[in-house]
Amino acid sequence: MSLFLLACTAAPSTEDAATLADCTATVADDVPAFFATYFACTDISMEGDNVVLATDSLPPYATYYYGADHEMYAEWDDQGGETSPNPNTIEALTVRVVVPADPVARGLDIGEALVDHQMGTSDEEYVAGSVGVAPDSVANFNATAAPGDDIFEEELTFDEWDAHPTPNGEYHHHGANRGALAALDSLGVDATVFGVMCDGTVLLGCDELDGSAVDIDTLDAQDGHVGDIVDLDGTVHFSGRYHAHVCADYNGFGLYPEIQYYDACDSAPAMP
Repeated sequence: MSLFLLACTAAPSTEDAATLADCTATVADDVPAFFATYFACTDISMEGDNVVLATDSLPPYATYYYGADHEMYAEWDDQGGETSPNPNTIEALTVRVVVPADPVARGLDIGEALVDHQMGTSDEEYVAGSVGVAPDSVANFNATAAPGDDIFEEELTFDEWDAHPTPNGEYHHHGANRGALAALDSLGVDATVFGVMCDGTVLLGCDELDGSAVDIDTLDAQDGHVGDIVDLDGTVHFSGRYHAHVCADYNGFGLYPEIQYYDACDSAPAMP
């Protein structure tokens, strides 16, 4: 396994970090209800017809990856002896993801030939780095590791929130994670949502948003399909929207999508 290189950055100051109980966020009044309902600790606004999610990607919970001198440091949890940390520590970075309100499909047939969990093997992949945001305000990466690494080995460096930092300190998720679930619980939301990708693809758990069963016969090779996204109250958040079910029960992986279904993906590289 080739782990990330050591990041030569300091852990963020204690003033930068916040918990789910005290993190702050600014959500504009005209933001669609889905974003206002299912995201914590994330500034959300509109730019024209686009939804803008902005975050420093600092996890709002204690983790080993903050570094031993940080007040939100936690001892490493080896989760039964299977995991060990990578050498990187968290740095506060500006993550800005712009999601089109009315995305345009590329017209792809996402079959097994496209979904290989290897970076750089298709022009249809999401780019490397932050290409989405999770409910806990942490960046979402796609289902691949950096060239030369294997995502299924790399996941052994995930902390108890199912995330880890890059060499430049960007803390991020690659798939189903307990960080998102903790954020939803803090919001009082009874649903499994893992966030949104930059092209407008919505990330759900093993069920539809309203708790109904998924028709697995309609899923593509990355467990995505098109359909209405309706919550428990009957609110239709999106009509005919491509969404992926991030669920190990379906493909055995529980990873985010690798292939970008919609046309636009506006996500600038994370910056200090």
